[in-house]
Amino acid sequence: MGAELTFQYQQDADILVIAQCPSYIGQDENEIDDLVCARTNLCTGEIEYLEIVFFESRLKRKGEIALPVDTGFSVAGSDAPAESPLAWVSKGPLILRFDQPSDSLNLYRTHPYPEQRSRQVAQDLFAGLNPDTGEIERLEIRSFKARMEHDGQIVLPIDASLRLAERAVATD
Repeated sequence: MGAELTFQYQQDADILVIAQCPSYIGQDENEIDDLVCARTNLCTGEIEYLEIVFFESRLKRKGEIALPVDTGFSVAGSDAPAESPLAWVSKGPLILRFDQPSDSLNLYRTHPYPEQRSRQVAQDLFAGLNPDTGEIERLEIRSFKARMEHDGQIVLPIDASLRLAERAVATD
């Protein structure tokens, strides 16, 4: 797994940054979706920095943002392989949804469902677990905007691996 995820929301520019490290010269830069920029490590191919322009505006209009990103998440510091409890490896899309009334940002691969178990991973961070496998299917960051306004960023104790999703190539 990779490094912890840091979330930064620049309210005046309406940009959400999800990063494992600051951007630097030498990263490969791709627009992976309309106004979504991914900066990847040239050696590993992993996404190290995602920038989502018009984040809140898009959420208000569409309700959610689906990113063409394959993901791997586990609780930071665990040596657990991807298939063990509290790990998540998924083929894209990674869906982001903000719930205004509860001030919660959700990241998930499948929509939440009643049988999904919730486990607190850290303060204001909850993982939705598959009841059969124990894998993380959803991350919920509570008090998202309030924490952004107060701290300027949120660092999740989650090891993450993000890669561009493989896209089907059309043939004639």
